[in-house]
Amino acid sequence: MSQQTQSPSQAARDANPERSDPATDVVDVVILLHGIRTRAFWYDLVQPILGEIDGTVVKPLGYDYFSALRLVFPFFRSGPARKIADDIRDIKSRYDQKNKRVRISVIAHSFGTYTIATLLRQTRDIDLHHLVLCGSVLPNNFNFDSISRKIHGKFVNDAGARDAWPVLAKISSFGYGVSGTFGFQSGLIEDRFHDFAHSDFFNKEFIRTYWLPIFDQDQVNHSSYERKPSWRTRLINLLALAPPGILLVGLIAAALYLAVCDLQGDRPFDTHQSDRQGTIEGKAGGGPPCGTAIHTKVDRNRGVRR
Repeated sequence: MSQQTQSPSQAARDANPERSDPATDVVDVVILLHGIRTRAFWYDLVQPILGEIDGTVVKPLGYDYFSALRLVFPFFRSGPARKIADDIRDIKSRYDQKNKRVRISVIAHSFGTYTIATLLRQTRDIDLHHLVLCGSVLPNNFNFDSISRKIHGKFVNDAGARDAWPVLAKISSFGYGVSGTFGFQSGLIEDRFHDFAHSDFFNKEFIRTYWLPIFDQDQVNHSSYERKPSWRTRLINLLALAPPGILLVGLIAAALYLAVCDLQGDRPFDTHQSDRQGTIEGKAGGGPPCGTAIHTKVDRNRGVRR
């Protein structure tokens, strides 16, 4: 049985996986960006498939474990964008030293979409070739005018019709939106809808069908999925109507209420305190303390009149 020999181009590629395109002396670097509360195991699926493309290097980047608490509060969000910007500059510098031109593309998931959009708005020295978003938490009315000129190839948003996480991100804080569920509906980016939840994009069939052609052939394959109403999508639509940050505002308001009650020495949810309510009101000499309405209701249920 004869041994199969490699072609010269394949042998050269195996010997040097970072080989540039001989026709243009360009190295295509595809960066992968993950979301929150994850170690990004999907990198292991995407990297070998896109790595099959000649002249392409796949670079998984990250910003360590990003918790939900950091997602909610805006002042924790800028760190990942700065870190990824520095990583991209390092990659470009490395190839500049080899006298090679590099084209940077990005696949970003979940909070990674917020990170790359923030990076593009805040930097002047970083442009992208292709940009693919999935599970996006960017607002669907995001202003792409400021960054679209920095994206020179394909700009695609893969949205999951059953993805509730962008909606939860929107109502949990400010600056997020539901583009990962309902798309951007913008002429500057192509929306593709799929019958997916938040992380269903990460399977080999999808990657080969929809992502590989973008980076291998500069081709966008359209999705044949037709969105249809279901109990889950109706529930997601209902939640999406809530104002941005409503959960965060509610939690802060509840925390302030309980803090004020604690300073007044009152415990609004302590039903046993209703027996001492008259004494407390008499000593206070002012308005009723926190939780009076709750105590009054409890006392009426006991048949006690105030």
